Amino acid sequence: PGKGQSYLRYAETADFVRAGLEPEFVGRVPVRVALNALDASDLKQILIGAEGSVLKQFKRDFMGYNIRMDATEDALTAISELAELEVTGSRRLVTILERTLREHKFELPSTSVTRFEMDADTVRTPNRSLKQLLKSESAGDGAGIKLRDLKRWETKLNRKLPDLVSAWLTDDAQTYLLRRSMSKKHEHQSAFSFAGQYFGTMLEKVILLIHGKTGQAAFPISLDVAMDPEVELRKWMSSLEGTSEDESDVVVDATVLEESKRDVDPPRKKKVRSDK
Repeated sequence: PGKGQSYLRYAETADFVRAGLEPEFVGRVPVRVALNALDASDLKQILIGAEGSVLKQFKRDFMGYNIRMDATEDALTAISELAELEVTGSRRLVTILERTLREHKFELPSTSVTRFEMDADTVRTPNRSLKQLLKSESAGDGAGIKLRDLKRWETKLNRKLPDLVSAWLTDDAQTYLLRRSMSKKHEHQSAFSFAGQYFGTMLEKVILLIHGKTGQAAFPISLDVAMDPEVELRKWMSSLEGTSEDESDVVVDATVLEESKRDVDPPRKKKVRSDK
């Protein structure tokens, strides 16, 4: 048989019996069909022609952000060939598209990009292609886009808080984070992603604890908090009556802080521990 073809197409009744199946059982199956593995051309046809095609789903996802995605023939061929190598059928198409476009879905909605083309290079090196796409943004639009992106992060934070609780970046904090997110190190990262990595989950945890203990509902995120969240959030915690040093350590989680420092390199300062 050729590549992907099944030997079962040549099997006869005696072969199934010799393989261990009961003759009575084999006799009750008068019609037997052997299926061959899907090749790249089959997978490509599924990708572009199947009802509920995963490619069409990804295009709809991007259109929800007013972004049009076009796929070249080379891209479709590259996706199909990669899926064929996995020998797991059409389900592999979903995995490859998700791997290719995961960062695009995360980054592009917060940019000025309204259309992009997925080509073979995008499939093979998605991160490099995304960086090249982000470079196409004009410098004049960059600050405005990142400001909207910070507001989007602020909105996401507030959705995680109780209805009557609100947190917001002060103008000084906003300006500081904008400058940090526009630095050369983070120029190809959205401000939404930057803020999420910079604060991690510690800001949300501290706000929830303070609200639960005091009922405080307004939480302005000042310049001091933006410049050194670890130190300032520990100060927030230490101002609570009945909050132990150990409890502060639990909320301002050390692991989260280390991950945040490694990802966005916030300024290093000596840790301030609250007095018992």
